Order: sequence, then structure tokens, then C-alpha cells
Amino acid sequence: MTKPGGFFFIVLLGLIFASGSLGTDIFAPAQPSVAADFAAHDFDAQLIMSVYFAGLAFAQIALGPLSDRFGRKPVLRFGLWLFSLSSLACALAPTINILIDVRFVQGVAAAAGLVTARAVARDHFEGRTLGQTMAYMSLTLSLSPVLLPPIGGLLSSVYGWRANALFLAILGALIALAMEIFIRESLPPARRSTLHPRVLLVNFLTIARHPVFLGYMLAGALSFAGLFAFVANSSFVFRDRFGVSMAEHGAYLGLAFAGHSLGAFAGARLVGKLGSLKLITIGAAVSAVSGVALLLSDMLNIGGAVSASLVMFAYLFGAGFVYPQSLASALHPFPQIAGSASALMGFVVMLASSITSIIISALYAQTPMSMTIFIAGAGILTLIVSLRLSRSGPEQAGAVS
Repeated sequence: MTKPGGFFFIVLLGLIFASGSLGTDIFAPAQPSVAADFAAHDFDAQLIMSVYFAGLAFAQIALGPLSDRFGRKPVLRFGLWLFSLSSLACALAPTINILIDVRFVQGVAAAAGLVTARAVARDHFEGRTLGQTMAYMSLTLSLSPVLLPPIGGLLSSVYGWRANALFLAILGALIALAMEIFIRESLPPARRSTLHPRVLLVNFLTIARHPVFLGYMLAGALSFAGLFAFVANSSFVFRDRFGVSMAEHGAYLGLAFAGHSLGAFAGARLVGKLGSLKLITIGAAVSAVSGVALLLSDMLNIGGAVSASLVMFAYLFGAGFVYPQSLASALHPFPQIAGSASALMGFVVMLASSITSIIISALYAQTPMSMTIFIAGAGILTLIVSLRLSRSGPEQAGAVS
């Protein structure tokens, strides 16, 4: 076992938290390869991202309460090992329809790590320490879209997209093994809740009606939806507009997400001085300005792949402030039902991202600017929400301080 709060504990918790991101980042540059391999339409290939996030969304509603009832580790064990096995099944999928089905299962499995890692952090920490821990976890998570897209682009270019799935199966097994060895149960039996449907309904209604939760959930969902719009759709946009290869797109995606890593790291260092609410507002402003700049460059048809990636670097730097601090502030009022609160927030965030991806994919053939329009809109709306929270004041807004 490893000491809570120590460097290795935070890194491992971040890797478990990142399991949801792993399944998107390794596949993002491989979508054109999937379409070519199965002679499928681009929209069908993009569905492998959308259904993955749908699985992530719906599974959290069940897995969060299960972790509150039976403890964190059994849920982690189920999810992480299933994630590895479903990744192997993706590599063996004979048709794109079966691949889409298995990707949904993979998303369900990934939800266990995503929702439970947040609850484990809430079990151990509170206040600004919780915000700092969430920021460092998000930093670990944000390294995934920096490192994995270039790897995924290279693997799919040289060996085909199935190599990406095999890589993910091996990585998932290693994370599951580390969890078994180094993570101990963080929710003692005395603090576990019941699975009675009435109690679950009351818990979810209590969380959903809480104004602090609603405000920060909305800010986090909008910020993450803008981020995911870029992850899920940029491979086709960069291919069609800039003529880049899968390997090149992976590198550009990694460049853009280096901004998120830097933002999460800076947020972890600054939250002790500024508090979560100020960080969220600053980050939302950066994302809004960057999103508008990206849309204008698209409308005026100026710039190239490098400039677009640099603008997204700035956008995602702001998101690195917004999402981890929104998450910490949303969970802060619910120490006894952190799993359920984490599940509900995750459900809304991931479902919004899945729907966003489907809409952008469906509109792309008619409106090539659909991705940049949504990214700009998400940034502006995140800023509006953060300003409303700021006007409420830290005490009324429930900011972690």
C-alpha cells in the first residue's frame, strides 16, 4: 500500500482517473484508419468516440452508488480489469458495428476508474488540499492526450488501428495490477450508504438541487464539452482542411493538450493563493478568447495546423484551470455521498460530450465549421457561468478555499 497524499499515490490515482481519457486519446488519430479498414463512412468511425462517452456517462450513475455501498476497491477492480479485456476485444472486432458495441462496454468499464478515483480523493482530502489533489490528478490525466495521440497516430500509421487497441489492453492491465498492489480501501464500512432505491433517489435529488453543485457542474460540463469536441472531431477537420496524416495529427493533438497539462499544473500551484473560484473565472476567460480566435481563423480561412493547435493550446490551458477546480468545488458539500455526487457530475459531463460529438459529426458534412463554432460557444458559456458564480461570492458559491 502507498501513503495517501504522497507523490506516488497521487500519480497512481491520476492514472486511474485518466482511464476514461485513455480510450479516447489513443483512438482519436486512428479514426480515419478505422473508416478505411472497414470501408465505412466517417460518421460511423466517429461513433466509436461518441458511444464510448455514452458508456462512460450512463455507467457512472450505477458505479458511483455502488462504490458508496461496497467500497471503492471492488468497483475499481471490476472496471479496470474489464477495461483491459474490452480493449483486447476491440482489437479483435471483425466489423465496425461490433467495434462500436465493444467500445460502449469499454466506456462502461472506464467509468469505474473515473468516478471512483474522484471519490477516493474526496475520502482522503478536503478544502484547498482537495482542490490541489484534483488539479494534480487532472495534470496526470492531461498528460494522456499529450503523449498518447502521437503514439496512437504512429501505431495506426505503421500497424493499423488494431495495434492501438492492443496497446490500450496492455496499459489497462498494468494500471489494474498497480491498483491491486498499491491502493487500499478508503471508505470504511461505517461510512457506507445503502443501495435502497428510495435512498439513492433522495441522494441524487439532494445533490442535483444543490445550487453549489449545479453551478460548478455546469461550468465543468461546458469546459469539458469544448475539450472533447476537439478530441473527437479534429482528426477529420485537420485531414480535410490542412491535409495532415494520422501521425501528424497525433503530434498536433499532443501539442494542443500540452496546454491542458500546463494549466492543470499551474492551477494546482495557484489554488492555495487564489482559491478555486478565481481560477475558474481566469481559465474560462482564456478559453473564451481562444475559442473566438479559433472560430475567426476558421471563418476567414487563415492559419494552418500549427496555428490552430497553438490556439487550442491556449484554450486547453484555460480548461486546465476550470475543470479540476469545478470538480473539487462541486463535490465539496457531499463528504458522505462523494461517490454519488461524482457519478452525477460525471454522467452530465460525459453525456454532454457524447451528444456534442454526435451533433458535430452529423453536421460536419454540411457545416465544416461546426467544431470551431461549438468550441467558441462552449468557452463563452463557461465564462458566463463563472462570472455568475463570482457575483455570488465565494461563500454563496461554495468555492473550495
